[in-house]
Amino acid sequence: ILSPYLNKEVSLNFISSGDSRTDQNGDPVANCSQVKKITQTMRTNGNKSCFGIIDWDLTNQQREEGIVVNALNNQYSIENCLLNPLFIGLLILGLKTGSQYEISHRYISLNYNSAKCLQEIHDWILNKISSQFETQNQNQISIQLISGVTINTPEWFTHHQGHELESKIITQIPELKKIKQNSEHKLKLEIINKIFDDFTMLVPIDFRDTFLKIQNS
Repeated sequence: ILSPYLNKEVSLNFISSGDSRTDQNGDPVANCSQVKKITQTMRTNGNKSCFGIIDWDLTNQQREEGIVVNALNNQYSIENCLLNPLFIGLLILGLKTGSQYEISHRYISLNYNSAKCLQEIHDWILNKISSQFETQNQNQISIQLISGVTINTPEWFTHHQGHELESKIITQIPELKKIKQNSEHKLKLEIINKIFDDFTMLVPIDFRDTFLKIQNS
């Protein structure tokens, strides 16, 4: 999806560090210490082209050789990046569920270059899910997309513990259950495979910058 925005001279190949541990549904689960350990082992044994990507988790910093922190000082984890209210809203519009009639925008005619349009879709979902969160912190995080458009998401969402997001969102938007199907990954993969594939220009630049950082190292 992001290949047009990366260095074509440097290929990237990805392996999961989570296969040694699974969740209750049998899906692989990774953690930062696991990623760091595998990366350190690979690099110590001569593979200096091996890099590990970890979440910010509010505390991780860019200090260790070979470790790249995605969305550093911006978003708690990959879940916060992928489950942003904008992408949840676009998914609902794309699936044409009943909730789509709560808003005037339509997937097929989406003006993806309009910050106003995207922010309205974002705020529609944000208002639907806000009752599940502590919302005192109204500081806004500006999230820039590949297109150059910026949307604003409150810190109470971007800095929230990532693994809790999905269940809280589904509590307020139960129609997403049919996508999740008790899988750790299916909802996030649906956003990648549908929303990001249809609208590559809406991918957050944090992902692009993380990959470019590795390519340029």
